[in-house]
Amino acid sequence: TVTLDDSGVIVAQSAANSLGVHTGDTVTVSNGGSSRAKIKVAAVVRNLIGSDVYISERLYDQKFAAHGIDSSVSDGESSTLTWNAMLAKLKGPDGEQAEYADRLGEESSVVKAVSCAHLEATFKFDLMAAVVALIVGLAGGLALVVLFTLANTNVSERVREMATLKVLGFYDREVHNYVNREMMILTGMGVVVGLPLGRWIGGLLTAALNMPSLYFEVEVHWYSYAIAVAATLAFALLVQLFTNPVLDRIEPVSSLKSVE
Repeated sequence: TVTLDDSGVIVAQSAANSLGVHTGDTVTVSNGGSSRAKIKVAAVVRNLIGSDVYISERLYDQKFAAHGIDSSVSDGESSTLTWNAMLAKLKGPDGEQAEYADRLGEESSVVKAVSCAHLEATFKFDLMAAVVALIVGLAGGLALVVLFTLANTNVSERVREMATLKVLGFYDREVHNYVNREMMILTGMGVVVGLPLGRWIGGLLTAALNMPSLYFEVEVHWYSYAIAVAATLAFALLVQLFTNPVLDRIEPVSSLKSVE
C-alpha cells in the first residue's frame, strides 16, 4: 500500500525503468506548459500499463504556483490545479458499465469516457499467445533433433567399442543401458544448466521488449519448469527408442574387422 502525500511524487514502474529513476531521486516535472519543478520521488509503484506520475494537489500548488514561483499554499486558498477528469466506481455487470460509458461519451460536456470493464474484456494477447506457442513448438522440435543427432553421432563413432562389448559377452539390453545411461546423465546436466540459464536469457529478451508505456514482467511458474524437464526427458526416452535398434544391428565380427 502506497500513500500519496506531500513528500513527493509517485512514479509508475514502466516510467521509472525507462528513465532510470529510483525511490529518493529528484526528477524534473512539467505541468504541461512552460512551468517545471524539481520534485523528489517518494515511491515507485507496480504498474504494467501506462507511464503515470501521481502528485498530491497541495504539492502541485506548491511547485506550480502562479508565475512558476515556488510558494506554500495554505488551506482555504484557491488551488492552481484545474480538475479535468473523474474516476467513477460503477456497480452492476461489466456489460452495463461499458454501455453506460459509451452513452456518457456521447454527451457534449464529456470529452472522453473510458470503461475499465470494457478494456479488461477487450484486452487480449491472442497473437502473442500464438507466437509463444510457435516458439515453444520450435524449441521442442529443436531439442528432439539435437538429442537424436548427438545420440546417432555417439553410436556411429563408437561402433568398434560396442562391438567389443558384444564380443566380451554383453547382452543387447546391457549395451542399451550402457549407452542410454550416458545420454540420460548428459540430459540431466543439460536440464540443471539450462533451466537457470534459460530463465536469465528470457529475462534479457523480455527486458528488451519493455517500452515507456508498457512493462513486461517476467514471472515463471513452477509447473513451467516441471513441463520443460518432463518434455526434455520424454524427448531423451524417445531418442533411445530410435537408437536401440541401431545398436542391435551392430555385427561384432564385421565391425572389428573394419579398418579405421
